[in-house]
Amino acid sequence: MSIKPKVKEISKDFPSFDVVSGSKEEKIVGEKLRGFFEERGLEVEVFTFEAMSWREDCAVVEAGGERFTAVAMPYTPSGDVEAELLYVGYGIFDEEWYGIDANGKIVLLKWFDKKIDEVNWQYINAVKYGAEAVIFFDPYPRRRRRMVLTLSTDYRFGPGTPPYVPSVSVSYEDGMRLLKMRRKKAKVRVYTETRVSHASTSYVVYAGSLEGPVFTAHLDKWLTGFTDNVLGAALVVLAAEMFGESTGYIVFGSEESGAPGYSPWYWIWGSRRFAEHLQDKGMLDDLGMVINFDVLGGEKIHVSASGPDLEDGLQRLLGDSFLYGPDETIFDSFSFTMKGVPAVTFHSYEDIIPYYHTDMDKPDIVNWEAVEKAFSAATRVAQTFLSKRWKMLNYNSLIQRVKERLEAVSYLPEAVDALEVLRHVIIDDEKKARSFRRNLTRPLYHGRYEVTLHDIVSAYPYLLDQVEDLVTLRNFVQNRGVSYEEVLKVEGYRIISGYEQILASVETRFWKRNIPSNQVREAYIALENIVRSNILKLKRILEEMAR
Repeated sequence: MSIKPKVKEISKDFPSFDVVSGSKEEKIVGEKLRGFFEERGLEVEVFTFEAMSWREDCAVVEAGGERFTAVAMPYTPSGDVEAELLYVGYGIFDEEWYGIDANGKIVLLKWFDKKIDEVNWQYINAVKYGAEAVIFFDPYPRRRRRMVLTLSTDYRFGPGTPPYVPSVSVSYEDGMRLLKMRRKKAKVRVYTETRVSHASTSYVVYAGSLEGPVFTAHLDKWLTGFTDNVLGAALVVLAAEMFGESTGYIVFGSEESGAPGYSPWYWIWGSRRFAEHLQDKGMLDDLGMVINFDVLGGEKIHVSASGPDLEDGLQRLLGDSFLYGPDETIFDSFSFTMKGVPAVTFHSYEDIIPYYHTDMDKPDIVNWEAVEKAFSAATRVAQTFLSKRWKMLNYNSLIQRVKERLEAVSYLPEAVDALEVLRHVIIDDEKKARSFRRNLTRPLYHGRYEVTLHDIVSAYPYLLDQVEDLVTLRNFVQNRGVSYEEVLKVEGYRIISGYEQILASVETRFWKRNIPSNQVREAYIALENIVRSNILKLKRILEEMAR
């Protein structure tokens, strides 16, 4: 029997609309999943934790005697604003706002289609320049979309600044109609009723053997949310049907939102809390490999792994028909990656972007053949782990990645010393490997948040992340075939996101100002000192590992 009818049977009673962190719907879904596991003979436990809960009761846009279907953007407040409409295109960069007076107006923005999840920066700009309310219209037809908004200009793990003005999302077609009404000077009304609870209870449901492998997914969702993540939760149930008590199963609440106090790192809150819970109970060291499902349904399947040792092991096992890369910070797997636990997410996020967090994320958009392929690969990984355990990982890759970075700057005496220490580091068990990953992996952002619009990446070994920049500047200074244009492309500013620490580096482009070519040598000298300092920090970690 194929996956499709089984998934549809499991998911048929799931709510068709939002399942919000800390809501009664989240509890209902958690109980359904608990029942599915118990029906398969598994003993089930529930971990509860405090979460922030936001929900929409009503969202309306009115103009020219017409009412438009809208959805409120989390965490927008309640509000009732009637004003002139101002269109600012994307409004994502400051220069788009030059000469524009948004004070007292409702701002209409086209959702930034080049990077859907950067909508928060569009909102921040609109509020900064005086908007009383903000309307987004989707870049794709016949859909409405939700993404969380705050007024924080970073991604710290702790509390942040709540959004102060209401914001809603409408379809592309309605956005075009509003544009026409704007030309007729029609007044526009944005009305929202929303609720926030700062002491809601969210849920993690888990069963089976957490010594692994452990199949995971999240159970909360925005709007219809079939690929994100009804499908993933159903696949965990199917894995339980296949493996029974021999493997573990976890479904997390509070993935889409829920971190307390309007935290700008609002996502993967449930898995972060559960990882901390396991650590507090002394159970984290025994947790097996995490195999996570999220936003599957597209043709191209990505295998995002916690470190080079797992990535190499998976590629050897599964072959070249998947797209491999480091774990991504948007998935629950990353909560375990940060703890040093091997974790992988099977996803097709890039293909799903047109439907991501929209009311068109339904079963009929799914490439079921690709889902079958992903599930088959995930179960093959699980079967291999059951027979080989940690031997399926290539621990040597952890050392090799560090060695390659150090060898690239082996003209530095600090690098020579670190390489000598590295020769004595032996990673021959999972305990040592976890310590290595945990010490050398961080969520890293290249550039300034409001300027570069990159993704936060999982960086390993993060202390040597500037080495490539240093090599580029050195080759330019020594006339070794590097052009001035290549110098201007160096990664520059770096932020350890979540922790919101600056990882020291140099910028060859400061905002929009390019470094003069005759100053590159000075930038090189400064960066060399930074790299030397980081190598000394790395050396201390290696010395501890070599003992």
